[in-house]
Amino acid sequence: MIGRTRIACVIMAVVMVTSMSAVIATAASSGSSYSIAMDKMEPELRTQVMEALAGSSNVVFSTIVFLDDSADVTASGKEMSRAGAVVKERFDSLGAYSVDMSGGAALSVAMLDDVANVFVDEYKYRLLDSDAVDASAAKAGVLSPNVELETEDIWWASTSSVMGAEDVWAEGIDGTGVLVAVLDTGCDITQKDIAPAVLYSKSFTSEAFHDVDGHGTATAGLVASRGINEYDFTAAYGVVMKMKGMAPGASLMTGKVLDDTGYGWDSWIIGGIEWAVEKGADVISMSLGGLEVPNDGNDPTSYALDIAARDHGIVSFLSAGNEGAGQSTIGASGVSKSVITVGASTLNKECQLIKYWPLSNYDETALIVKEGEAGYEDDHMIWWSSHGPTADGRIDPDISAAGAWGPSTQPGDTLMIQFGGTSMAAPVAAGIGALIIQAYTAENGVAPTPDQVKAIMMGTALDTGYTPNEQGPGRVDALAAYNAVADGWTGPGHASLALTVPMGESETVEFADGTVLGSKTIVPSDVSTMYGDGTVLAGEDLYYEFEVPDGISYVTVDLAFDQSYLFKKDVYTLTKPKGFTDTHINVIVYRLDDQGGRTMLNYAYSHTNTQELSVKVTPGIYELRVSPVIYSTPSVPFIYSIGFYETVDWSWFSSEGSVATITVPSDATAGAHTAFIETEYDGVCSLVPVAVSVPIEFGVLVEDVNDVGHEVYGYTEGDWKYYYVEVPEEDTPTALTAVLDWESEYTDIDTYWINPATRVVKASLTDYLGLGIFGPWETSTMETADVLTVLDPEPGMWMFALHNVMMDCVLEEPYTLTVYPYSAAEFGSDSAVAKPGRPATISLANNVDQKVGVGLMPITGALTTTTVSFEDTVSSIDERGTGAIEVLFDIAPLTQSISLTIEWDDEAADIDVVIYAADWSNAGILWENGDSITIEDPTTGEWDAAVALKNSASKVTFVLTLVMTTYESWSSLSLSGTSFWLDPGASVDFTASLRGPMPSSARGAIVAYDLMTGCEYDSILISGSA
Repeated sequence: MIGRTRIACVIMAVVMVTSMSAVIATAASSGSSYSIAMDKMEPELRTQVMEALAGSSNVVFSTIVFLDDSADVTASGKEMSRAGAVVKERFDSLGAYSVDMSGGAALSVAMLDDVANVFVDEYKYRLLDSDAVDASAAKAGVLSPNVELETEDIWWASTSSVMGAEDVWAEGIDGTGVLVAVLDTGCDITQKDIAPAVLYSKSFTSEAFHDVDGHGTATAGLVASRGINEYDFTAAYGVVMKMKGMAPGASLMTGKVLDDTGYGWDSWIIGGIEWAVEKGADVISMSLGGLEVPNDGNDPTSYALDIAARDHGIVSFLSAGNEGAGQSTIGASGVSKSVITVGASTLNKECQLIKYWPLSNYDETALIVKEGEAGYEDDHMIWWSSHGPTADGRIDPDISAAGAWGPSTQPGDTLMIQFGGTSMAAPVAAGIGALIIQAYTAENGVAPTPDQVKAIMMGTALDTGYTPNEQGPGRVDALAAYNAVADGWTGPGHASLALTVPMGESETVEFADGTVLGSKTIVPSDVSTMYGDGTVLAGEDLYYEFEVPDGISYVTVDLAFDQSYLFKKDVYTLTKPKGFTDTHINVIVYRLDDQGGRTMLNYAYSHTNTQELSVKVTPGIYELRVSPVIYSTPSVPFIYSIGFYETVDWSWFSSEGSVATITVPSDATAGAHTAFIETEYDGVCSLVPVAVSVPIEFGVLVEDVNDVGHEVYGYTEGDWKYYYVEVPEEDTPTALTAVLDWESEYTDIDTYWINPATRVVKASLTDYLGLGIFGPWETSTMETADVLTVLDPEPGMWMFALHNVMMDCVLEEPYTLTVYPYSAAEFGSDSAVAKPGRPATISLANNVDQKVGVGLMPITGALTTTTVSFEDTVSSIDERGTGAIEVLFDIAPLTQSISLTIEWDDEAADIDVVIYAADWSNAGILWENGDSITIEDPTTGEWDAAVALKNSASKVTFVLTLVMTTYESWSSLSLSGTSFWLDPGASVDFTASLRGPMPSSARGAIVAYDLMTGCEYDSILISGSA
């Protein structure tokens, strides 16, 4: 039976004792003020506050509170204190506070008229590791003072030249008068290349201002290194090197917002942003972040950056992330709507100097380049640079800049010759942003707005020939941006577009005062894909020649080998994060000339069993180099393909004058689509990247492919796909069910339902074992398919998300997706009567075209609790990031709530516990000895409590107590079957026999749930009388 409402909520209402505090009752009685207050809280906090109130919990929430623009910051702080909040820090310029408060106080604070948003202060930002890539990272100190050099003996770092910054310096623009805030791990402010630039320094962590890691010193140098030091690389490479940042005349303020382990609280980072505002910074550069689900910019640091841009005119440059070639992998706070998010392009001059592996060879059997030639081509998009679009359908990255690879300053007057990552790209772009601000101010007498800087840099970007998801409009071109500013140009009417257009509908966009010239997109060509296979031996490379015909502008290389070479055991038997061999096969593409010389174009080296590489090309002869890194066996067989693409007019596009029209075909595939619109403003031609989100229609099959898998050094890489699903206000469906189907046995795809408040509410996940390893593969169907249901969806725009965790030995993984407006499995009626000696016969049907596993649980409606205690010892966190331990626990289906309490004996100890749900979302934090938290409707699966000792106490024993609340089992109601695997469209009849008296409520229920995910499918009331 399709289209009925679940009944479990009715039973809960009958038997559950109301335990909300007086404040919630008062709030509810005041009409809409309660719902308005709840809407101000981010989804995670909203849920935690409700759970705290329902359970009368004494948990204290650490939060970030943002005020309305018109609020009196001082008066609002007093009002929050009167409401029970404890103010820790005040951010006047951002109109925000760092506040600790109980659930009741949080609700009272959110009800204040001057409060705009309340976020959890999370410990979630991590340093984006540049050494997650295979860099040599050679360092050298300054040259001995008794060595004299001629000018021509100096090797100047090439980044500023390739990016066009040196051409702008020649025009008298070097960033003078522009203040750039670099918020990172700190900085060595005695470093002679940096010291003259630094005006202010401050630590926002619990540590003194310094830079143990060196990351912050590197990013600061890329902005404003003065080029004073001479670094001695004569022994290793025969050169002495000097380095200038992109804006060697700019001033710096260096903030330590990440501790020595590379992590930082939101409040630390927001404190750094506030400090930048107070000191009058023009630019903020941040190379930090991490992928969130969904990655839609709904986080407190993004909100603070939005305020800094809107109210204080600060232009912020954020790294896109190093999460690989998968779709939608941009990290926070690069997903902020107001910042300039920067991807990484290639820069190879220093790579050739040090003979980096794509520009050298292992076996000396072939010349990589002809004598005297450069041997490489810059401005390709490196594979590990995170791709867009965002979960909410926006183009990211906004732009790209050199990030693979280049020199940068390090503590102690040293230089790293091969720094990299989007951690490099963001400060490179930030330095060029400083040049544009100086030039614009000189030309116009006022500083540009953040939107103007963004439009100018995006509108003059160099098209690198890659897709919008990879490059944005292209790579920053400092000279083109400067020339445009000098000519009075302020950018195109739209720097980028994000549209949501249903199938068969159109949307028009006007580029006022400009002309729409045309459009382009990259699509598969008619040229047949080239397939091949081979076997690589350790230390020996293979070379495959191929031809790129006329009309082809872009190729993709896919390679795969069996997972048995990556792990020492079958993935279906993995239970611990062990057995990873790190065997992988790198790929490089060269262009050949008629004399046998090679020009290196692009390369990839993902640490997994698949590779995905895209390359901009022109017609000619090319070579694919397959280069193994083998640790497990003497040889590895593999398969590969080379796909050919062409750049064509976008078929969805039409235009007239300054108006562009996007028409989505009625048979379009749901999901994210990207292309470019070409415009002209005052003689400057620009590429405007466009993202179009096409919502899913109920019952319409979606066909697509995944081709990027997870890299085993992290846990967020691989393709992420977000599909919009509109739930209408009228005729709201009783459930949403997504059915995902794919082909390969050893491919694993995780799935999520995300509600309109952007909270993950249901998920089907393979366990994360740690150290970047998942296992064993699990789906709701125990086959290569997932069925995921959420009951009673509220109206609004939902998202169904999938994550391509791991791939079989395949070059791409096709899948189909269908969303239905009903539950996957339902009972044949709403209620049944069962009496002693007169059993009820009940039918249960599978409504979808995939097998479903259904468990049955008879319940009385009363609640029962189970308590488990975990005792362990945690050691202090040191500079290498050790010291935290994980407590893992399983949450069974239909668990109604869990409570966690942390206790320890050492009064001097400071322990924090971050609780991660089975879907990896942050479910809450325990801050103090004796803290408790209650979480309602917890996700089924394995949870993780990360326990960290934050101070210098060497070892502390703690006890973490878990209380699980579930429905009381109705033991006297006997079922003829308690679990069934139902084939597509099949049904089953079972009997319910009552062996004793009815429960005191005079009724109970049978709940049907998914055997693997715990998602509830349906409920049926059981009573003793008709």
